[in-house]
Amino acid sequence: MEDTKRAEGYNWRKWDNGWAAVINDRADVLIRPEGNKFRTCVFVERSSISDSIRFNLSLCTTREHAMEHGVAWIESFSKNGPLSAYEFQQDVFSKWRTRCRTRADFFNHVFFSVTGVYDWFDGSIVCTNPEDCDTDKNLPVGPIDDSNEPRLFSHVSERFSVVCRVPNDAEFEWIKLAYEAAHQLASRSATYGTTIQNISEIRAQETNRAIGLKILSDLERRFPTVCFHDDRAQMGSVER
Repeated sequence: MEDTKRAEGYNWRKWDNGWAAVINDRADVLIRPEGNKFRTCVFVERSSISDSIRFNLSLCTTREHAMEHGVAWIESFSKNGPLSAYEFQQDVFSKWRTRCRTRADFFNHVFFSVTGVYDWFDGSIVCTNPEDCDTDKNLPVGPIDDSNEPRLFSHVSERFSVVCRVPNDAEFEWIKLAYEAAHQLASRSATYGTTIQNISEIRAQETNRAIGLKILSDLERRFPTVCFHDDRAQMGSVER
């Protein structure tokens, strides 16, 4: 059985039960069989720390198609970089219309959840499953108006939730979004006004609020010129 092959302009080597290729000095592509299809995984090194982030692309019907898809994706990503904060929000609201109707839904989906689907990369947030979507095409693209009433948020993890891991090299617009997310968490996490009476859920929302307050203080300390920006006044105050 061959151990190397040439495809899509790159040398591919046998790797376990798949094939891998070095695309550039920061990116590798790995192709592995998954059922009767092939999964493309792209590994890209972060510039600020000695670590890589993994992107899982859509399944392809053939190994050659998976190779082609992986190379095209990473060449585009290497050229264009991550989406801007504005583009990212548009992308999430378009792909996840059922789950993300309001800005609070967006923050819950991206900043608070512990799915591992979102992560920080070179100062921006990226989706590590960039081609996934769960959209009802009959729904308009959000965000729609929100009541700003108390609501339940996902149980935030200080270790895994994106909002708790804002890096020092975060870009201006992403810090503003993280600050708004923390403000939502601190000001709206509650069970009152809902039908929830479960004591564990009540405590989880109380913990969310405490974490939100902690993040606000941390971001204000690290990024005062961003967090005390004019937009902050529009959010209202949070009792501390």
